[in-house]
Amino acid sequence: MGDFIETVKLVGSIVGLLTGAFTAWDWLVRGRPIAFIALSPVSRKRVLRVKNVSQIEILVRIVPKPKSYKAATSNDARAMANAMADVAAVTILAPEETVDFPIFERGRVPGEPLKRGPVRFAVHWRKSNRTWVWQLPVRVSTSRRYLDRPD
Repeated sequence: MGDFIETVKLVGSIVGLLTGAFTAWDWLVRGRPIAFIALSPVSRKRVLRVKNVSQIEILVRIVPKPKSYKAATSNDARAMANAMADVAAVTILAPEETVDFPIFERGRVPGEPLKRGPVRFAVHWRKSNRTWVWQLPVRVSTSRRYLDRPD
């Protein structure tokens, strides 16, 4: 009888650990958007492309590093002016929607030698049904040379 009770305890603890792992995955990572640097077919410039792969809306905010790089919500003048004024690029993505965020460097004179070093974009996101839960950001890293390369 003692062995049976120990077996039930062992099975119960394993099920509890698996349930906790699934809950953590469901709350923190499931539905995580996909983000990558792409070439815009319209403007022929580099953009940060973000795709919502979940079945619910998500709120997305782009944080570039270094601060000299900016991300705008679109190519219109107001969005570009907001990016230049350090207003974060924030938008809501519908399920399965893909959005291109134009990226550019502020304050660089054309013809000036390129600075070396990485450029990183952190895509912070929240599920629309659980905005209070912190989500693991998606990080995209590239080089300054790649962003300025003509294609």
